[in-house]
Amino acid sequence: MIRKWIRYPIKVGFALQFHSPSAEGLPGEEEMEQLGEIEELMEEYLGSDGVLVLVLTTGGMREVIFYVRPDTDIAGVHKRLMAEVTSHEIQCMGKKEPEWDSYYVFVGE
Repeated sequence: MIRKWIRYPIKVGFALQFHSPSAEGLPGEEEMEQLGEIEELMEEYLGSDGVLVLVLTTGGMREVIFYVRPDTDIAGVHKRLMAEVTSHEIQCMGKKEPEWDSYYVFVGE
């Protein structure tokens, strides 16, 4: 079976460390708002080149995971985010994952 998202074969994860996580490793209300704004920028900058699939919030950090087209300028998006976002350091990692293995392991399919 060919998955309909096959045209997005690259997994990109953006990681953000929390400033003052709670004992449970979660951000406070103000930081949660900042993170939401950063995620919106990620979606805007990737546009139709990316599909947001997971947002993991745990252990004092948040990881925002997209799958993107092969010709997406991941480094350019990361550079743009780092220039725009002053509240958090944004780490970025991309790798080929045409079968969306990480996603399907997480959602259980």
